[in-house]
Amino acid sequence: MVKVVGIIGTKLDMALIKLLLAKSPMLVKMLVEPDLQLVDEEKGVKILAELTTFQRVSGKAKVECQLERK
Repeated sequence: MVKVVGIIGTKLDMALIKLLLAKSPMLVKMLVEPDLQLVDEEKGVKILAELTTFQRVSGKAKVECQLERK
């Protein structure tokens, strides 16, 4: 599992996630936790929508996005 914490949806944030999905053949799960102090729910949903468009080299890779505070 890969856990990406504190993203705010910048081009660099999204490029890193895209790279990890494209180059990790053994990846099973990626958990993305946006910085909820800087990302509101609407922006979080946009981030998740973009993440779902990224190609995955692993057919098993699932992406989850934590949009609620723990």
